Amino acid sequence: MIALRSVTLRGRAGRPILDGVSFEVTAGGVALVTGPSGSGKTALARMCYAAARPDAGQVQVFCRDLARLRSSSIALLRRRVAVITQEMALLERESALANVAVPLVAAAVSRRERRARALAALARFGLPDELVAIPVARLSSGQRRRVCLARAAVVESALLVADDPTAHLDGDGRLAFLDLVTEIGERGGAALVASSDPALAAAAMRLGWQVIDLGAPRVETPAGEVDSNVVPFPQVKRRKA
Repeated sequence: MIALRSVTLRGRAGRPILDGVSFEVTAGGVALVTGPSGSGKTALARMCYAAARPDAGQVQVFCRDLARLRSSSIALLRRRVAVITQEMALLERESALANVAVPLVAAAVSRRERRARALAALARFGLPDELVAIPVARLSSGQRRRVCLARAAVVESALLVADDPTAHLDGDGRLAFLDLVTEIGERGGAALVASSDPALAAAAMRLGWQVIDLGAPRVETPAGEVDSNVVPFPQVKRRKA
């Protein structure tokens, strides 16, 4: 579903941020992109929904080269991708309920069903009932992050791209996010998660996610072999209750 081929991104003065990064995330797969601050995690995640472009190399999503797509095609592709950004990108004056319902409006879901599905998603991620109708600007950082997770889950998208999704979340919030990622993998979707959260990294290793460490020294490998910085993953298993 996602394929990066020799992706390079340069920063100021031509300094490489991403240097020849290549990996794939196939249907049913989950990849964690990790590394220190400034290693390019956010830039890489943004490339996967065409919000940024590499200086060299190719990014494919759903077998389509994003650099070759017109604006109209990119808009259609993004409807198939659930995105969680660092900035959260919430409508500050709108309620949590209205924010979560936004993807359903684009999907032409009826008003009654939008409300029901948005409320169910917010409940799933632990936002108290008394907070669903107030502007998200009045919510705490952790509560706002839960709204973002609910928004990503309310439409069963084929692909999830999440940048720092567990920031400001407690243990229950992290478990809810892991359940969401597992659910996407089990229904044949895929997920790419960019994070430096040690708890999330530990969970990724335990669940068998593919791990791409942008901070590790590059190891040149012959064609057909696996880079030692990338851990192959078996089928993700659902966390037991």
